[in-house]
Amino acid sequence: MKASIAVISLVRMTLFTVAMGVAGVKSVVFAQEQSPASTALMSEAVDLMSMADALDAQSHTSIKRSSELRKSIGAARVQLAKLAEDKSSRFLSKQIELQNKHLESWKQQGATLRQQSAQLKRQSHKLFTMAMLERWAAWISNPNPMRSADHNTTLTSAHNVRVRSVHPRMPEPTPALTTSARQQSIPPSNTKRSEQAPDTGASHLQTPAANAALRPSPISAASADNTMSLDISAVAGQQLPAGLNVESFNISRARKLFAHIEVEPDANGERTIVPINKLHQWRLILARVDGKPLSDAEITFTGHMPGHVHGLPTQPKIDQQLDDGVYQVSGVKFQMAGWWVIEFVVKTAQWTDYVRFNIVL
Repeated sequence: MKASIAVISLVRMTLFTVAMGVAGVKSVVFAQEQSPASTALMSEAVDLMSMADALDAQSHTSIKRSSELRKSIGAARVQLAKLAEDKSSRFLSKQIELQNKHLESWKQQGATLRQQSAQLKRQSHKLFTMAMLERWAAWISNPNPMRSADHNTTLTSAHNVRVRSVHPRMPEPTPALTTSARQQSIPPSNTKRSEQAPDTGASHLQTPAANAALRPSPISAASADNTMSLDISAVAGQQLPAGLNVESFNISRARKLFAHIEVEPDANGERTIVPINKLHQWRLILARVDGKPLSDAEITFTGHMPGHVHGLPTQPKIDQQLDDGVYQVSGVKFQMAGWWVIEFVVKTAQWTDYVRFNIVL
């Protein structure tokens, strides 16, 4: 398996290198039609992705098998603990030892298959990217990950708040009355009930001064803090997953599309950064995995911040189709820096697919 993967990788990377040279020549004259080079790159990328998905499925099977075997070993150990030291217990102990060896083998196989799948996916992604760069050279001004002007790796959060517990046993913050007001509001213990002032729903004290004394005093910080029992978003910043893909090119969930996003270039055609707290436009390019542009699709734009409880402050819309497979997105705005997840829902008459991008501003 490893030898075959190495041979396939060498062939694909050779094609990738040749395609880079072709793309360099083609970039002088922007080709608006699908070229043989981009078609070949897409075809090879699809083959690699199919192989990667097959290996990924095999890795899931291996991991599932190891999980089932782990449960079986656990049950056998429980049974062994109940047996006396005899011939049957020694036999069961050897079975458990053998199953442990099989468990390690399944785990190693699953990990190896997953690594091989990830390698093929990376190579496929490179070929898809090169094909799109070659086919839409006139429309792609920034192939790099999307960034803001003050981009940094420290993702702080301003949404850490404390809220009151909804548990019925959590007391409400009741301010203490002043000593004089408390003494005046409690009738003497030797006073007969009939002699007490009738309860009219108002305060027992009738003078303005007494009513002012009964008025709750401001809640102290310590008293309020004692009733605030839930920490929401207690982390100081977002935690980026290891190996998070932040590229501006990505394949769709159902493997039907390959897409690219970028901020609309300025009037001179120069690449621009992602502004914070400012409305701006994006450019979205959609290609079918056979290399053909996807036109006249129904596209929905959504976005949110992982670890936060909010999405985008606006509702971006697809304004117009600028060219075959090229769309303009208006109304995009980010109210804060950090890790954003952007997803496009793409609908055609035959299917619905999803393309997701990670953006770290």
